Amino acid sequence: MRGIGFTVDCSDAVAAGSDEAGFSFVAFPSRSLAWRFNLSGYGSRALLRAADGSLWLLGTPHLAAFTLAHLAAANARICRRPATGCADIAADLSSEFQDFSVSVSAPRTLDARELWDIDRFGDVLLDETARRCGQRPSRSEAAPSLQLLRQRLHAALTAAVSDFVAKLDSEIVSLASQRQFDARIYNWLLGGAVERRRQFARAFPLLLPFALAGHRQAAELHRIVDR
Repeated sequence: MRGIGFTVDCSDAVAAGSDEAGFSFVAFPSRSLAWRFNLSGYGSRALLRAADGSLWLLGTPHLAAFTLAHLAAANARICRRPATGCADIAADLSSEFQDFSVSVSAPRTLDARELWDIDRFGDVLLDETARRCGQRPSRSEAAPSLQLLRQRLHAALTAAVSDFVAKLDSEIVSLASQRQFDARIYNWLLGGAVERRRQFARAFPLLLPFALAGHRQAAELHRIVDR
């Protein structure tokens, strides 16, 4: 992308793929993009399907881009102690990485625009351009280039997430999307007595939120469904 004095190649802006350890991911920004620009003000996020099938969203404000080694460590930690919550996983990973902290959550959407703040990324890139050029273009001057950049990034991220979702269990994605997608429900449906949990979800979709960890009735519901 050309404009306001800089060039941004969006073809490799998104990192996506799978690993022989059994996990798959979509990460933005890619290491390639982070190498070309100072993106320290933006941080990094990665959508991860661990080898056990569970879905997670990793984030850090301290790192320009997640590496494959970071994602492999996250996968290993999740698969080693799958029953623990997001806070415990984040604490363990932050301790392992040492140089930066990590947030871990079960994503509530599979919409690329909501998973990654593309508008803010454009602002960070504009600041970087101003630093390099020694002057900041006006909003009106930057608007056409920023709009094109955001469109291309959104298209690239949407395509990567679509490929990622296509490899998930389509029935569980549907069951976990009664109102909007909720990976907490998706992950619960993958655990325990899987077929019994699916049967429960098909028969009583409105009761699924009561199965989530932290709800006072969750343990009893798990016992009833999984027996």
